[in-house]
Amino acid sequence: DLAVTGMSHRKDAQAVLASSVRQILPKTVRTDLQITYQPPPKAEPDLLPAALCIIQINGLLQSEKINFDPGSDRVNLAGQNLLDKIADILRQCGEIPLEIAGHTDSQGREEMNLQLSQTRAQAVLMELQRRRILTGSFVAQGYGETKPIAANDSAEGRDVNRRIEFYLYENEPAPPVQDDPEALPAEAKENVDAVQ
Repeated sequence: DLAVTGMSHRKDAQAVLASSVRQILPKTVRTDLQITYQPPPKAEPDLLPAALCIIQINGLLQSEKINFDPGSDRVNLAGQNLLDKIADILRQCGEIPLEIAGHTDSQGREEMNLQLSQTRAQAVLMELQRRRILTGSFVAQGYGETKPIAANDSAEGRDVNRRIEFYLYENEPAPPVQDDPEALPAEAKENVDAVQ
């Protein structure tokens, strides 16, 4: 007697096996074939490398811009359409360490600009969440007027400086613990000497 049990991703596995057994074994041998079909696992989609994701997003941002209603963190219609395109790219990227950076021009008070840039970066993050993008590895960071890329003395320059940018970020490694006082900086060494 021959008994075979198992599972296959081929629907015709039991029939193919039965045919093979009939060709090999004499007809006097009883066979019991129990092959069950199981669909093959779905292949995970190939994800884009994180650097390529950023290149594609920044490519969009060279010709289009995420704009907001004046003095507000509300993304305007053109910005919403651009976020749809950015979300399409991010769906191909998986969870990447992404920073959404908000920037303003230098008009107005520095503290207000810093706050506005933060709420705008946060608004972009929330818009991506609304589009069902996994944002657990994203951070929203406002920089206010501290990182201009154009002069703020013209309307065109100020418009360029009001922007959202996307970066990959790396977690900063913790500084190594120094057990040897001789290896410490001078001011820390003085503190150690004072305690001893």
